[in-house]
Amino acid sequence: MDPNYPQPGQYPQQPYVASQAKPNHGPILFIVLAIFAMLTLVFGYLWLTTASKYGDLNNNFEQKLAVANEESAKEISAKKDTELSEKEKSPYATYQGPAAFGSVKIVYPKTWSAFVTEDEKSSTPVNGYFHPGFVPGIQSGTAFALHLEVTETDYAQLLKRFESDSKNGKVKVTPFQMGDTAGVRVDGEIENKKKGSVVMFPLRDKTLKLTAESEQFTKDFDDIIIKNLSFSP
Repeated sequence: MDPNYPQPGQYPQQPYVASQAKPNHGPILFIVLAIFAMLTLVFGYLWLTTASKYGDLNNNFEQKLAVANEESAKEISAKKDTELSEKEKSPYATYQGPAAFGSVKIVYPKTWSAFVTEDEKSSTPVNGYFHPGFVPGIQSGTAFALHLEVTETDYAQLLKRFESDSKNGKVKVTPFQMGDTAGVRVDGEIENKKKGSVVMFPLRDKTLKLTAESEQFTKDFDDIIIKNLSFSP
């Protein structure tokens, strides 16, 4: 046997090296899992909150959309009703007054009714009331669509009644011409608690006075009544 060959028991013992031991990953894994769980909870909360807000917004949007559709339907319906109402007014009806009192001719919507008194012995020989549907009682306090008067009251006297109201701004008085006849128009609070329009003309020894007793009827007053008015001065 070779004396240089190591004999049994003569091999040097390998020393323990710490770096060769298996690492302990337990604490790191716990931290990672804890962070992951925390992030899951946070993102879960954020998702639930966002979903809830989206649901509220979606519900609110649907409600607002429903309200908008309802309002739009009402507007369309109201527009159709107005258009139908305007169509129903024509062809117009006509009132022709006595020749002795100026042959006043009034054209008015056929959907209106008329109640006219003609009495030559009266201080108002032509006294007419016109109103949609039917004519309410004269003492009912109704603001009539049109009040037609041929009255013996002097034109200047009737005009003077509006002077103070014109000065304090209750009414606006403007000149109004029809053919060769000069008259006046009054707009505003024409009577106590009544806002409307009045058109007056001197008519021989009398006065022709037309009144829309409510602003509700001003459009018809302008577009139908005054536009088609005729009389013999």
